Amino acid sequence: MNIRVADIQACYELWKGRGAEFITEPSEKYGERLCDMRDPDGYRSRTEQTGLPVRLALRWQARPADIKETSIEVLSSMSIQTSFQADIRPLFTERDIDAMTKAFNLANYDDVKAHAAAIYDRIRGIGGAVMPPPPPRGGGPWPQSRIELFAKWMADGCRP
Repeated sequence: MNIRVADIQACYELWKGRGAEFITEPSEKYGERLCDMRDPDGYRSRTEQTGLPVRLALRWQARPADIKETSIEVLSSMSIQTSFQADIRPLFTERDIDAMTKAFNLANYDDVKAHAAAIYDRIRGIGGAVMPPPPPRGGGPWPQSRIELFAKWMADGCRP
């Protein structure tokens, strides 16, 4: 099971404080922030940071052996805005940047802002092949969380 949240560090601290059993701490992997934990039945689940406002209903009881899902809300802040430098630029690999140099510079805020709608279409496979292309030509399509982060950046006004 994957759980997607807007602020992984806050969720990690809250759930750990309530007895959740984490396998890993939040860290950068594959260009995303994520961590793994065990659910009440012992199955591994992954929590990923999306950068989007998310409403999640989980509460952990006092003892880790009795972890159960109930309905207390963890609300992520809707006021957190994305920026090119902090959120979008890290999504593009050097391979992506090199592959697009003839069209525009994915490392440059002004270029990405000017082409944001076209980039958004292509990362969703609209108007041509999905970008980035699958191996061996590229690193493969973005996970949905990255696509949603890019969409949120656009909705936030393409902040630098």
